[in-house]
Amino acid sequence: HERVSELLLRHGAEVNLQRSDGSTALMRAAYNGHERVGDLLIRYGAEVNPQDSDGDTPLMLAALQRHERVVDLLIRHGAEINLKDSDGCTALMRAAGNGCEQVVELLIRHGAEVDLQSCVGNTALMSAAYRGHPAIVLRLLRAGADAAARTNKGNTALQLAKEKGHAECVRVIEEHASAEAAAEAAAREAERAVAEAQAARHAEALLAEEE
Repeated sequence: HERVSELLLRHGAEVNLQRSDGSTALMRAAYNGHERVGDLLIRYGAEVNPQDSDGDTPLMLAALQRHERVVDLLIRHGAEINLKDSDGCTALMRAAGNGCEQVVELLIRHGAEVDLQSCVGNTALMSAAYRGHPAIVLRLLRAGADAAARTNKGNTALQLAKEKGHAECVRVIEEHASAEAAAEAAAREAERAVAEAQAARHAEALLAEEE
């Protein structure tokens, strides 16, 4: 494919030509995991962020299909990580829902916003919880994903995991919530202790002045 593509490009093939559905050659390469063809197309001027009739971008398609190397290639060449498709979904939501741990990690490290919501209110965390991917649920929570966010119907990631019977996802979310609550309680206790110590030092200083 690479040699044929290069031959066509050298002879003037339009690198950004869109089909009737809006897809481009780079989108097809991304979807099928053809990293070298993708790199070739980009070198010949392929736009990295085109959107087809469904709003899909090359990055979204590569993320959906678990093509980590293509995702990395696109990001290095300026792919916009937080673009949304016509349903309001991002590349991170696609990867999270499809269980692509390495792609999720790559997107987060390059600035993917974890709490963006789709047209129906879904987040990447909800997608992972609903589909039963506990490792991704944990990674998103550690990246700051809001477990209290709700869909348009009022469901949280925890409720979606329970609804689908994904016990491990439920455990991860509940344990993370407990750990956060404990950390907050410890922080409040530390603040109280500091305040008490400061008050005691202030009182001692007043007594010393009176003496």
